[in-house]
Amino acid sequence: MSFFDETPEVVPAKRRFTQSALFPWFIVLVILVVLLIIFSPVTFVRAGHRGVTTFFGDTQGDLFAEGAHLKYPLLRVRQFDIRTQTRDVSAGVVTEDMQLVTAGVTVSYRLDLNELRHTLEDVGKDVETKIIDPATKEAINVVATKFTAEELISKRADFKTSVVAELETRLAESGVIVENVAVVSIDFSNTLKEAFEAETVAEQELAAAKLRSETAELDQDIETRLSESELERIRNVGEALRGNEAYIQYEIMKKWNGRTPLYLAPTASVPVTNE
Repeated sequence: MSFFDETPEVVPAKRRFTQSALFPWFIVLVILVVLLIIFSPVTFVRAGHRGVTTFFGDTQGDLFAEGAHLKYPLLRVRQFDIRTQTRDVSAGVVTEDMQLVTAGVTVSYRLDLNELRHTLEDVGKDVETKIIDPATKEAINVVATKFTAEELISKRADFKTSVVAELETRLAESGVIVENVAVVSIDFSNTLKEAFEAETVAEQELAAAKLRSETAELDQDIETRLSESELERIRNVGEALRGNEAYIQYEIMKKWNGRTPLYLAPTASVPVTNE
């Protein structure tokens, strides 16, 4: 018997009825699950978050804490992270002495629990892009105009304090609490870097020249003091030995070659030792 002689399998009528009867019930079950998810009376708020309820886009007064909560089926819960978060922001600024500088900061912030409803109404959930980034750049620009380029380095702590104060004022209106601002980088233009390097080298050379001058003055002072001390010692020895015949004879003997002089002055005498 060939392949074409095989007859197809005949599905029993009872089996066909069972499959066709179950398919509609499966569709109904899927629809019910979807509706249950959409209109569920139970919601879960994640750890470190708070939930703000909305009804067709209109914010409600309910604020859900962490955990499970019952709600009206048509209410939607928008969750906000209330933990401390960080945001890196960089801004190009002009200093008091008209120098172009790029300042980078890291802002530590958290959302104000009492203002979450207004934050959702005015800003939405994209707080960093819409509020924190532009406010931080403006704060850095305002504060930088009060410092010279050199003072951004020498008075870094004052610069940071001023940025924090300025940023707190700007973000408080949007329900954001500033906890800290860290100044992570201050980059200067190549021309300004070269000027700083030249100034540093000049200061180092000036300090070295001053040190050499002070050292020379100290050496001169020491020599002067030693000379005065030696003169004083000689003077004291001279005073002590003035009129001392024994010392005079000693000095004469040190310089005598042992020969009797050929010529003597009328009042001169030949040195004689005590031996």
